[in-house]
Amino acid sequence: MTATKSSQGVYYARSDFCGATRRFAVDTIDVVAAFVIWFVACMVFGHFQPEFRWTLNAFLVSWLLVWFGYFVILKASPWRTLGYRVARVKAVDLQGEPPGVVAHCMRFLFSVLGPVNFLIDLLWLSTDPHGQTIRDKLAHIYVVRVDAKPCGVGAVVYRNYHILGYTFIFREVEPQGPRPLTTG
Repeated sequence: MTATKSSQGVYYARSDFCGATRRFAVDTIDVVAAFVIWFVACMVFGHFQPEFRWTLNAFLVSWLLVWFGYFVILKASPWRTLGYRVARVKAVDLQGEPPGVVAHCMRFLFSVLGPVNFLIDLLWLSTDPHGQTIRDKLAHIYVVRVDAKPCGVGAVVYRNYHILGYTFIFREVEPQGPRPLTTG
């Protein structure tokens, strides 16, 4: 496959990726933070609107709005989520740029659609040579240290993955030469 300028991306050293332990900490902090924000918002809204009746639909809509705002809008912003800030990580796309709202929306949908996806992601992350979870692969995102710099440029290739009976085609950056183990 010949790589053209538009079909190139950047790759990072393996040590620059957010590993499984750090990713677990990020996810735990972010889930707790989003829950606290949702809970406070519900209490404040209920306090200022005493005639409001909490129904299952109101709970679900409020939860979805807060979690979408936190896990999509805030993650796509330069401020990042609390978990990203504490763990000193950031999300980048295959070109090393901050991903947009659409990419974060894809990651969010994958996370919300199945509670087991979180466990599958952590298991997948521990063996993936690109340091990505399945939701990262779907959204074409890397989660790397804040100070990470790309090691080089490589061709963007399409790879088939067979996961739980499904076939996926993911875009990945193929490093030129052996992948460096460290940044220094």
